[in-house]
Amino acid sequence: SYFEGENAGQNPDMIFPAIEEMRLPIQYLANLLTAGDTEPVKEGLQKMAMMRSYMRSQITNQPFDTSKLERLGLTERQMTEMYRLLGIAKYEDRFVVPSSHKETYLDTYKAQGSQGYGGEYFGSNCEGCGVAVQSGK
Repeated sequence: SYFEGENAGQNPDMIFPAIEEMRLPIQYLANLLTAGDTEPVKEGLQKMAMMRSYMRSQITNQPFDTSKLERLGLTERQMTEMYRLLGIAKYEDRFVVPSSHKETYLDTYKAQGSQGYGGEYFGSNCEGCGVAVQSGK
């Protein structure tokens, strides 16, 4: 594969040659994420590529040499946890839409389109459209 490179099975030191040759330069990612330090970026990319390889072998029931994980300082449990967090996050972790406060619950569907530019700061509500909700003010 692209991440493992040619002859990766025979030589474990050649498992990640393509990370150095990515279209998005390592130095650019390092400048964005680690103040120019390329080693943590390379290490992170290697771990993600190893996770991909490990999980592919698990899903396809192929044997996997766990000594590859040990070279990166990882365990099988860490690979599974990384996959769960990065690949298939829980539903509530995927979106960053804040939940509404129950103590100030409003029927937002009912009030939809009722305020516009009127109200407290912009004068009176629009009374001509027939959609305005009685605010009680």
